[in-house]
Formats: sequence, structure tokens, C-alpha cells
Amino acid sequence: FSKFYNQDRHLLLKKMRIDLSFQLISVIFVIFVQFMIVKDTIQGLIAIGSLIAYFQAVNTTQKTSNELMYMVFNMHQNNLYMTQFFSFLNVPESTDKPNVSEEKTLENVSSTEEGIQFLNVSFKYPGQENYTLKNVNFHIKPGETLALVGSNGSGKSTIVKLLTRLYTDYEGIILLNGKRIEDYQPQDWQDRISAIFQDFVRYELDVKENIGYGDYKRSNHLVAIQAAAKRSGALTMIDSLPDKMDTQLGKTFANGIQLSGGQWQRIAIARAYMRRASLYILDEPTAALDPAAEEEVFQDFQEIAQKSMGLFISHRYSTVKYADRIIVLDKGEVAEYGTHVELLDTNGIYARLFNLQAKSYIEASATQASS
Repeated sequence: FSKFYNQDRHLLLKKMRIDLSFQLISVIFVIFVQFMIVKDTIQGLIAIGSLIAYFQAVNTTQKTSNELMYMVFNMHQNNLYMTQFFSFLNVPESTDKPNVSEEKTLENVSSTEEGIQFLNVSFKYPGQENYTLKNVNFHIKPGETLALVGSNGSGKSTIVKLLTRLYTDYEGIILLNGKRIEDYQPQDWQDRISAIFQDFVRYELDVKENIGYGDYKRSNHLVAIQAAAKRSGALTMIDSLPDKMDTQLGKTFANGIQLSGGQWQRIAIARAYMRRASLYILDEPTAALDPAAEEEVFQDFQEIAQKSMGLFISHRYSTVKYADRIIVLDKGEVAEYGTHVELLDTNGIYARLFNLQAKSYIEASATQASS
């Protein structure tokens, strides 16, 4: 933040100094020219009628020069963004395996287990002293779904970011089918994972493109797009749109249809289902859905995960109970781990939060019934 602030302040001060200098020169020039015009008028060299014309010409020149200066300022500012944009486009695609430190990989660690394994994984964000995750261990087997629950800041989304390799500077081991994730080529690893986050993108394109972008290699495969829409529960809604799969979404273009938050989420989930992945991740993607619709989404998610693996995050414990295994995170550590029934029997954090949420639902229903 300090670096950004200082750079921004430097640019604004530079702009202010240039602007002030230019305005000062402009004012001096205008006063000098107007003085000469008045002087020539008094001496009879310029007619009174021409005096007004000269004044208007000077004012127009001053206004035009100011506009020209601000255009140069805007071009310079836009050039800063364009420089960043072209620098991004010039980043070469990585095809080589990244260098992996001995400390992270621990060469003597190996596993024949299938699925995803976290072995003593710890992580802290750059510039922070406290660990966001501390010695996290769990195992997702093929055909299983794992739910992550816990309070805000407990490390749920951080686990997803490590799995998707958005962050790589962690401690411990992450394995897929007994092989460290660092040993996979980046493209190969990305092809094995399909994730949807809470802050998903709403592409203002037609429906089939919104869903097809989940697997660009099959983005024109209409049968696959329809199958993904059906699995996400979005097909019925899509069929009710004016042009069905060809309906333009968003209001940027003419005849665009604006969807509700829940409908956009259905589209985003369908996009995640387009990819034939080994691991499907849903990171709180159903916040805009009503409880019944969310429960339907997670029941469908379980069916998809039967041929792969599934991991999801949700604050609604009525849907979490459908997961094969549940991890309760507390301050970056695994506080509880087990099935819904097992965690209720332990009468710990999960049981307290589940009962608290169930109580609020019961009270709300009772209030509606009495009114």
C-alpha cells in the first residue's frame, strides 16, 4: 500500500507542477497579448470592433491549449495501463517444471494412496508473521466429497488456493495420487481441477459461451454444454430464456437479459462442470441461492464427485451434512474431522454451530407460522 501510495502521490505532484507551470505561462501570455491589444486600440492601430474579436481569439487559443495539455496527461496515464497490459501479454507460457526446494518436497516422502493428500501443510501470507494454516492433514479419496467449515479467516479458502496452485510457497507436502503437485506440468495440473469461487465472473456473452468457457477445448460442443447445465440445475432456467442457449446475458449489449444473482451462480456452476476434472472445488458459490436450491446443487455435486473427487465450502450446515467427510478449521488448524454423525456425537465446535443454525431455522419457521 505504501509503495502504491508513494507512486500515485509522485505522479499527482508531477502533474500538478506541470499544470501549474503551464497555467502560469498561459496567464502571463494572455495578459501580455491583451495589454498589447488594448495599447494598439488606444493608439488607433486597431478598431474598437476588432478589439472584441482579438479577445475572443486569445480566449479560444488559451482554452484549446489547456485541452491539449489535459489530453497529453490522459494519454500518459493510459500509457501506464497499456504498458502493464502488454507486459502481461508478453509473459511466456510456462512449460517447464518449477524448481522445488528440498525443504518442501522431503524426498523421502512417498505414497501409493490415490486422491489428494495434505501432509503437515502450513502457510502464511507474504508479510505476515502468523500462519494462516498450521500442520493441516487430510485425505480425499476418489469418489468422496470433503466439506470445509469454520469461521471467517480460519483458512478454508487458503486451502483451495493452495490446491489450485495460486500460492506455491507453503510448507509440507501436497500429493495427487502419490505424486507431488509440483511434479505435474502446470497445464496438466490445471486440466485436472475445476473450481468455482464466490466471486465468480459474469461474462456478458450468450449462455453457451458463458458455460463453454469452463473447457475452452470443448466450448463449441453443445451437447457437453447442455449436460453441464443440466448437472448444475440451470437447464430449466435456460430453456425459459427468449433464445435459450443463444440468449445474450447482461445489459452491455442490445437485447441482453440480466439474470438474478442465483441464476448467475447456476451458470457459473455449469461452467465448472464443463471440465472433465479429477477434483471439483466449490468455494462458497451458492451464497445467492435459497436453501432448497443450494441443497439441490450439493446433491448433484455428490453425484459428479462419484467418478472423481469433490471439495466444497459452505456456511450452511444443512448442506454440509451430505459430505462424506467434514473438516472443521479453527485458527488455521484442523479442530475436528469426521462424518456428520461422528461430529455431532463428539459435541464439539461442529455440533454447536450446527445446532445453533438449526435453532435459528426452527425459530424463523415458528415466527412465520404464528404470523
